[in-house]
Amino acid sequence: MKKITTLALVGVALLQTGCTEEQLAAVEKRPVQTIVADRTSLVEQRTAVGEIKPFQQSDLSFQVSGKIIDRFANLGDLVKPGDVIARLDPRDYAKRLSASQADLTAAEASFAEASSAEGRQKKLLEKGVVARASYDTALRNRRSAEAALESARIAKSMAADQLSYTELKAEVNGVITSIAAEAEQYVNPGQAVVSVAPQGDIDAVFSIAEGTLRGGFFTLGGHVEITLLSDPSVTAKGTVREVSPKADSATRTFEVKVALTHPPGQLMFGSSVTGKAVLSKRSGIALPGSAIFDDKGKPAVWVFDRTSESVSLKAVNVAQYDTEYAIVSHGIEKGDVIVTAGANQLRQGEKVRLLQE
Repeated sequence: MKKITTLALVGVALLQTGCTEEQLAAVEKRPVQTIVADRTSLVEQRTAVGEIKPFQQSDLSFQVSGKIIDRFANLGDLVKPGDVIARLDPRDYAKRLSASQADLTAAEASFAEASSAEGRQKKLLEKGVVARASYDTALRNRRSAEAALESARIAKSMAADQLSYTELKAEVNGVITSIAAEAEQYVNPGQAVVSVAPQGDIDAVFSIAEGTLRGGFFTLGGHVEITLLSDPSVTAKGTVREVSPKADSATRTFEVKVALTHPPGQLMFGSSVTGKAVLSKRSGIALPGSAIFDDKGKPAVWVFDRTSESVSLKAVNVAQYDTEYAIVSHGIEKGDVIVTAGANQLRQGEKVRLLQE
């Protein structure tokens, strides 16, 4: 009621001063600020700090237990197949090999004796001098001796293998990335002694927030630009090869591994790097945040119609919000006149006056 009375008083005053009806109507129209929508390509990027790590690495361990008497490889050393990395005390295993050799010699003698006895019994059986049972016993003894000989051979082979296992050897060309055991330390079978990363392939590894992933950045197969944090002139290209399906329980971020293409030598294991992911294929219309109207929980904008000099509400899809602008991807077109100030006071079909005019 107060608003109507005020407008009436203003109208009376204007009429008394000689204003026309058109001027009076202009005064009654709500003044608004507007902007002409212009669609443009959007270049968005996200940057994260990560670390250079091996593409893959494996733990090397002894297949037998014992005390380490020598470790020849140190952190950062380059190794090639066959290089001895560490050695266990071999004395117990050498004794087992000697014992198995003695058992093998005895088994060979027993087999030779049993074979000779079986041969004699066979000839006597053919002449009818001995009973069939005597030959069967000799045959059974020969077969038992043969089985014992085979068992002794296997035991010796296993003892020889165990002796050879007291030397831990590299299997690939690589670099020592970690040391887990020292000389004079007792280790069990399968217990890691060193870790080796094959030379060549490396990863840049990042911890990425869920919102960044949902925004299309650092997704599987996406391209990432890598820069050495200590020297921005050192760069590399990479492709996201793995995104962890599970968030870290402490940081609630996802581990992303980026495989690097032809990485420069300055990108060494443990180096800190930045990774920049860019999205430039989307297009949209940048509007001030004040232009976005909340229509029952959904974004919308007021569009000005020059013919009717009124505004109408249109639902829009906001692709991205930043500190100053909202990027609208759908709902309005290039050339539309959008209200940027006074949007919260408007009504559907209300006539307005542009402040710019």
